[in-house]
Amino acid sequence: SLSLLVILTGSFAQQSAGNQANSQSVTCESNASPLVLRITSKTNEVKFKCGTDLQLRENPAGSNKFWGNAACTKEVDASSVTFTSSPSPAKVAGNKGTEYSLALKNSSLPLSPFTVYFSCDPPSTTGVGETGKAKVPASATTCIVQVSVFSQTAVTVPETSKRNQAHNRSCRRICDSCLC
Repeated sequence: SLSLLVILTGSFAQQSAGNQANSQSVTCESNASPLVLRITSKTNEVKFKCGTDLQLRENPAGSNKFWGNAACTKEVDASSVTFTSSPSPAKVAGNKGTEYSLALKNSSLPLSPFTVYFSCDPPSTTGVGETGKAKVPASATTCIVQVSVFSQTAVTVPETSKRNQAHNRSCRRICDSCLC
């Protein structure tokens, strides 16, 4: 019964933290990548900060353009959301810096779901006598922020996708049995 209490308490704590994302920002630290956030009918805004020794990589050119993959090489048009940045009002225990916000325009979910990515990278500085070479602290690594924007209606996975997965599994079994 004690273990059940611990499990219930842990579930409640996780749920509470998820609900607070609407009013509080979450920090993306290099040891906690990726940071996954969701914009839904209940949460129409998410806020985040880049952690210690990290800075936000610029979004693609264009006011409605964001990164569409974790490598930040594909651009997506996300005109149903607004991205803003503002200096953090509270400087708490090394958690200082800019706060970023992604919010629904007109508080309305889009017709189709999409996901955008933000990359918190170590700053690139040039050392003396080493022009062009980036010097980055060895402990600093990139942290990815993934924001999934839900749609107005539920999206189901097509049956063909499930059939393809079953086909791929059976092919793998055949290939594995042929290897000596």
